[in-house]
Amino acid sequence: MAARSLFDGSSEPSPSFGESASRAGTSGEPLGVSELVAKLKQRVEPPFAGVWVAGEIADFRGLAPSGHAYFSLKDSVSMLRAKMWRSSVTRLGFALENGAAVVAHGNVELYAPRGELSMVIDRVVLQGIGAAAAAFEQLRKKLLAEGLFEASRKRALPFLPRAIGLVTSRDGAAIRDFLKHLHERWPSRVVVAPTQVQGAGADESVAGAIRKLSERAEALGLDAVAVVRGGGSIEDLAAFNSEAVARAIAECAVPVVTGVGHEIDTTIADLVADRRAKTPTDAANVLVPDRAALSSDLWHLGERMAEAMDRRVADGETEWRHILESSALAGPEALLEQFQLDLESISQQMAQALRDSATARGSEWESLRTRLAAASPLVRVADQQRRFEQIAAALAAASKTAVERAERGISLAAATLEAVSPVAVLGRGYSLARVEGRAQFLTDASQVREGDLVETRLAHGAFQSRVTSVAPERPSEAAS
Repeated sequence: MAARSLFDGSSEPSPSFGESASRAGTSGEPLGVSELVAKLKQRVEPPFAGVWVAGEIADFRGLAPSGHAYFSLKDSVSMLRAKMWRSSVTRLGFALENGAAVVAHGNVELYAPRGELSMVIDRVVLQGIGAAAAAFEQLRKKLLAEGLFEASRKRALPFLPRAIGLVTSRDGAAIRDFLKHLHERWPSRVVVAPTQVQGAGADESVAGAIRKLSERAEALGLDAVAVVRGGGSIEDLAAFNSEAVARAIAECAVPVVTGVGHEIDTTIADLVADRRAKTPTDAANVLVPDRAALSSDLWHLGERMAEAMDRRVADGETEWRHILESSALAGPEALLEQFQLDLESISQQMAQALRDSATARGSEWESLRTRLAAASPLVRVADQQRRFEQIAAALAAASKTAVERAERGISLAAATLEAVSPVAVLGRGYSLARVEGRAQFLTDASQVREGDLVETRLAHGAFQSRVTSVAPERPSEAAS
């Protein structure tokens, strides 16, 4: 700041103390750092108390847990760190946000322990939107009108990509964080296209790297591209708010995942990308599944399948026992005996009724004897006998049919169980192996080490063997 601009419209040159400062420490003993900072503090703070400064808010990350606000004021040339205490923030009447053009009032402060110059602001007047924020909004509206942010054009990410293209700085922490987390979750082949991520020409560098991977996606076997960089100020992320990068992402031949800055940072690149990740590490989470969790899920599914098979076998056995124990299969003789007993009981009841009737009605005996001759029990017995024979024949036929149906059902169930039986699978030449003392069966050479004792189960019997060598899969490749 060459001059102190007052909000009341007056303009005064900054108090000159350069001449006196240049004389300090030029004769006698040299000044200590703390002595020099103390002298500067005395020279800077009093003249610049109650100053008004116009600028644009930058580097605002939200209120601190204490309620204080920390940010910067900038113009096209310079930047000054600033802070507002909680008591001043609560009186604002609007929310601070990056890109807002403001006029701020406060005191200039020199923080002695670090020799940092900053401004303690007590009042802020909102003036509008700053140049950087205006450019961002203008580009956002343009791309929005073209449909580049539409959910309908976002492509689904592959569940397990053959290879992943990575656009980032070769020297930043983002590449280390991304690769480390990616290979912890699921070792994958990564093709790196190194790029400049900030400063002049960074936008074209990032866009060129994306286009290069897009053009060679088929040849390299790329199924997705990740564009990542670590956190930084709005100026640091400027390349990812450029039209060149936005169009390169939109035109990429494979889905693009962005992991730019911190979680609270949202860039134009994020809005165009098929998927936005909160950080470079989160981009790895988005691109590949967690191998440990997936293995656990598969194990649990296998356990549930085995339990379901056991329950089906148990249910079949119970159903078979019920069929064998049913009265229809117990033999028709039991039913015939029951009919005979019923018939004998009826005959006895009828005889007793006849005797009682003859005693009670002696005068009607002859008439009753004539009537009884026509309705002789022997005739009824003969009728019952014929009915009995018919019922016995029908029961025998029904019993035979039921037995045959049950036998066919049991044969079909037995054949089905045999087809899905793990033992049948082993009978076709497969085997199950696991390290002695472990429950989990082996599916990957990386699960064993030299010297492990391996138990192998075959269709008939089992044997043990000692591991003498291990040949894991080839590691991931990387290309720059």
